[in-house]
Amino acid sequence: MEMFHTLFVVVFLSFEVVFADDNLVLRQRLDKLENELNELKSTRGKNDQKRLQPSLHVAFSAVLDAHGQNTASHNQPIKYDKVYTNIGNGYDNSSGVFHPPENGLYQLYASIAVDGDDAVHAFLEKNGQPLCACTAVHYSTGSCMVIIPLVEGDTVWMREVFGTHVRAGKLSAFTGLLLGSSN
Repeated sequence: MEMFHTLFVVVFLSFEVVFADDNLVLRQRLDKLENELNELKSTRGKNDQKRLQPSLHVAFSAVLDAHGQNTASHNQPIKYDKVYTNIGNGYDNSSGVFHPPENGLYQLYASIAVDGDDAVHAFLEKNGQPLCACTAVHYSTGSCMVIIPLVEGDTVWMREVFGTHVRAGKLSAFTGLLLGSSN
C-alpha cells in the first residue's frame, strides 16, 4: 500500500508541476494580452481624435451676396463675391475662379438660384470643360457637386450659359475642399 501511496504522490506532484508550468505560461499570456489591451485603450482616443480632425490645407466657400442680381456676361465666370473661407488662398472672388494651390482630390459644389419667371443654366467647369450642370427655374435653386483630381495650374469656375440673372442675396454658392493631397 505504501508503494501505491508513493506512486500516487509522484503522479500527483508530476501533474502539479505540469499544471503549474501550464498555469505559468497561461498567466504570462494573459498578462501580455491585458497589457496590449490597455495600450490599445490608451491610444484609441488619440487615434480617433486624429481621424476626426483632418488637416485642412485647401478649402473655400463663397456666396453671391451682391445686391440685386449677378450681372456677369454669358460665358463668363460667375463672381461669388462674399468669401467665408479661403484656406490656401485658391479662390479669387474678383474673378470668380478657383486656382488649386495644391495637387490632389477635390470636392467641388456650386449652386445657382433664380428669381421670378426667369431660368438660368450654368456649368461648373475645369479648364473650360464642363464638369456638371445646374439649372434653376421660377424661384428655384439648382446645384451640382463633383469629386475630381486637380493640379496646380487648373482653373475651376461656374459659367452662366443661359438665362438673364443668377440670384444674389446669399442664395447661390461655390465651395471646394481638398480631400487628399497628392504632393
